[in-house]
Formats: sequence, structure tokens, C-alpha cells
Amino acid sequence: MYAKNAPNSTTRIYAILDDQSNAFLISSELADQLSANGPPEMYYLSTCSYERQEKFGRCVTNTIVRALNGYTLEVPTLVKCEGIPSDRRDIPTPEIEKRF
Repeated sequence: MYAKNAPNSTTRIYAILDDQSNAFLISSELADQLSANGPPEMYYLSTCSYERQEKFGRCVTNTIVRALNGYTLEVPTLVKCEGIPSDRRDIPTPEIEKRF
């Protein structure tokens, strides 16, 4: 992943692109690496397990994700969100992912 205006400054990430979502959420650490220094903006988070919740997070724009196979995708606004699983045990393995 890299900022559109700094293609030589990349950050390796583990990302899941969910075609059922309309937002891209990132951790506080990644927001810091991508220089998200604006004020927190309000957004609503709705998931399968929770009602619609009001949240606040810093935003990052003009970001490119490049897959290992070279495919690139310009992503819309990224929003810093607390509570993104960061323990490797919370991340599905390819075998589990294939079941879905």
C-alpha cells in the first residue's frame, strides 16, 4: 500500500477486500504510517453482530493497494477504526477462507 503521491514509500499490509462493505477500515498504526493527521471524523459502523454505531476516526485519501501479483486498486477514503483484529489467531487462514 502506498500514498498516490509517494509510490516509492510502500507499506506491506494484510488486507481483506470485502465486496459486501462500503468502507475501508485501517488500524491506528497504519493511519500513522500513512500520515493521517486530520481531525477525527464521525462515521457509522454497522456489522452483522452489532447495531449501527457512531464512531470517530482519522481519514486517509489517495491511497493505492498493490497485490503481490501486481494488480493495483485505488481505494476510496480509509478510516482509522479501533478494534480491528491484530492477533494472527483472529485472521482466517486460506483454508478457512476457502470454505466461505
